[in-house]
Amino acid sequence: MHQFTRVAWASAAAQAVWETRLRTVSTTWFDVELASVREGLREAALVFGQERVLASRLPAVQVAPDRFAVGPKAADLANRYAANDDDGVGRLLGFPPCCREFFRTHWGKTDLTLAMTGTPRATASNVLGRWLGVRLVPHLPCSWDCAATARMAAQWARLWPGVDSCWPWAVEFVQWPVRYSSLHGIAIVTWPVVKVVTNVEGPRYESVERHIDVHGYTYPDEAPVGLSFPFVRPVPLLTLTR
Repeated sequence: MHQFTRVAWASAAAQAVWETRLRTVSTTWFDVELASVREGLREAALVFGQERVLASRLPAVQVAPDRFAVGPKAADLANRYAANDDDGVGRLLGFPPCCREFFRTHWGKTDLTLAMTGTPRATASNVLGRWLGVRLVPHLPCSWDCAATARMAAQWARLWPGVDSCWPWAVEFVQWPVRYSSLHGIAIVTWPVVKVVTNVEGPRYESVERHIDVHGYTYPDEAPVGLSFPFVRPVPLLTLTR
């Protein structure tokens, strides 16, 4: 199936506030990925955007249209990428071993989000916002409770700009309630202010709809409130800090 992503906002008011914020978070995430290489947290990164790659002044090798391996190990990453060496690519990108094994086991066989172990929770492992460019870690976690993913998110938190930047927006978004559903290779991800319709990753075409609910800890003021999930305001219990 052709890759696609469609976005629908819950209201014009929600869009007016959060479309710009999420676009800013997505743009900043690109800089965070490059900063992780500059700061020595990993040996290479895979990023999009030729102009920004050139501006970074990091060693770079093109691996696909407008996609580049960057960093001290850029050439090695490009070679492993071309050879479809998923574990080698993941190692150079700094992905935790448990998450690399999870990817190796499940990619192409099942829906990776539904395959995650543990109880769905609004932790750093919640990368459901990746289709909007919002995430706190660069990989697909193996578990909602993955300790290695939590440690990586804590290390990477300092790479975001100062506290007056979009970091609070990214954290808030990750902590919202969200429902993920999957049917016939199509995924629908619904937050209180926005819905994304896209392809299932690691596609498997199942004839029975499956879904998971991440109940979250915060709720946007701009979102409607209803009786059905995820349009239910949660009681705040947890705050992620830098």
